[in-house]
Amino acid sequence: MINLNLGKKLGFAALLAFSATSANAIVLDTFDYGDDDFNLLTIGGAELYQDALNIIPILGNGENTVLNINELGGDVIYDLTSTGGSAGTFTHGGNLEYNNDAAIDSGLNLFYTELTPGGAALDFTQYGDNFYFDVFFVDLAFDATITVFNGDPLAASPDSYSYTRSVSAVDTTVAERNYVNFAEFGATAGFFENITGVNIFFSGDTAVDIIVGEFGVVPEPTTLAIFGLGLIGFAASRKRKA
Repeated sequence: MINLNLGKKLGFAALLAFSATSANAIVLDTFDYGDDDFNLLTIGGAELYQDALNIIPILGNGENTVLNINELGGDVIYDLTSTGGSAGTFTHGGNLEYNNDAAIDSGLNLFYTELTPGGAALDFTQYGDNFYFDVFFVDLAFDATITVFNGDPLAASPDSYSYTRSVSAVDTTVAERNYVNFAEFGATAGFFENITGVNIFFSGDTAVDIIVGEFGVVPEPTTLAIFGLGLIGFAASRKRKA
């Protein structure tokens, strides 16, 4: 588990509120589920769900689905896989933490199968032309692959496009916002006007630890400099590797 300095975290949150706010932007996931903080572990390659102090094997998809996670009332399905050993992910206070023990490779999949109650399609171009995700901490390089869907995202061969953003290990005193422009997906004309599902898949170097903040859609940023102001001094302490 990685612990953040609370004062610096609150200062960074204030900066996010200033730099990310837009009349058209939408947050797909704040990773703040109130009293329902989410925990998911793998031990020896088996996927487990941790509820308070109880750890039980997952049976089906019910226990790794989080409902009503954004202002649209959408849902997300978590899926964590590993080659063995222990890996874990949990949400708390607006952060998604994804941790791996030493020598462990894993992948964390977040599948937004219903962006709104009932699964109605959304015109993402009304909200912006870039996905974004905030990285508060990373100790090794990782990839974030975003996939967008038209039609039934759970179909055998859904209509979809994907793009992978590679993120290098950064100084742990620096936080950064990562953007993925819609044009990078190479989608057909009008595809982003009828989105029915979104998937973001995190994978990285062996034993990578990550803390991610908001995930959403915003207009083209006019400058990245605004977001960079005041971020120096944001600190995190790494968990001890097993």
